[in-house]
Amino acid sequence: MNKDNLVFFIHCPSNSLSNGGVETLHQLGFHLKKNNFKVFISFFPHINKELIPKKLINYNLSYKKFEDEKNFIHIIPEVETIRTKLIKKGKCIIYWLSVDSYYRRNLDKSFWKNWNYYRKTINKRIFFFNLKKHYHLANSHYAYKFLEKKIINSKILKGYISNYFDGKFDISKKKNIILYNPVKDQNHYKKIMQLLPHYEFKALSQMSDLEIKDCYYRSKIFMDLGTHPGRERMPREAGMMGCILIVANRGSASNDYDVPIDKSYKMNLAEKNVYNKIRDLIEDIFKNYENHLRNFETYKEKISYKSDVKIFDETVREYFHEITKKLS
Repeated sequence: MNKDNLVFFIHCPSNSLSNGGVETLHQLGFHLKKNNFKVFISFFPHINKELIPKKLINYNLSYKKFEDEKNFIHIIPEVETIRTKLIKKGKCIIYWLSVDSYYRRNLDKSFWKNWNYYRKTINKRIFFFNLKKHYHLANSHYAYKFLEKKIINSKILKGYISNYFDGKFDISKKKNIILYNPVKDQNHYKKIMQLLPHYEFKALSQMSDLEIKDCYYRSKIFMDLGTHPGRERMPREAGMMGCILIVANRGSASNDYDVPIDKSYKMNLAEKNVYNKIRDLIEDIFKNYENHLRNFETYKEKISYKSDVKIFDETVREYFHEITKKLS
């Protein structure tokens, strides 16, 4: 089998079109196409093209209903590994866009909420010993290490943020506003807000990219105290637009590969008086914003569109040519 005969079939969940993982799947399709591979996006459940967001349409990929042939390589996100059972003829690559959602080990949820999630979604998962026969991609160093513990080899392929978040902002327009993503956390933010009632906290929810970028442009802090199940997009977007990051030191944020920022901005939520520590850090950022901003110069270089898109394209080209040779 040669490269010209291979068809890459990317399985894309249609119930989460605004999620970063879906865009990463489209980015993969775009770079496969750019490197002269045949590629299709297949939505499950199938949806009308009119419902696909414009930012995904802009990747200019072909959409197709599910098929399976001997020359097909199916790329399946980790949340739907059950779809590997549909593949009778082709080969499979599991793309680990996230980690924690595989079991929903959310430290901010009660045991019963985690258990209910696991019980309701277990029929979408395949046990690990049945996954070892497939190829694997990891969207983060965190996912790579997770798979390594399961004795599963993988290749790191990290999605990139849009060039729309171009790093251009005016320091004089920045205000003492703290942004946060309410989807990622509720409990911790409320406690911080109680300590700082005189500051504005703004939830980034139900907004267009234009509205989100405007919030980044005008604000000094982006706080994400969630569990960081993967290489989260919003902190990177906010960091590029001049927001100082305050994150919980867990999940992908616990290593210096996925979130390469100084440890003083990574909070141990189990630490005594951690909320007071966060309060003091916020106060200091607002008083000395430009000093803190200098601490993020290297981070911005590492996570910029220019840097990440080049690495992504090189990795796609090398990895998928290697896959082609193995299947020849």
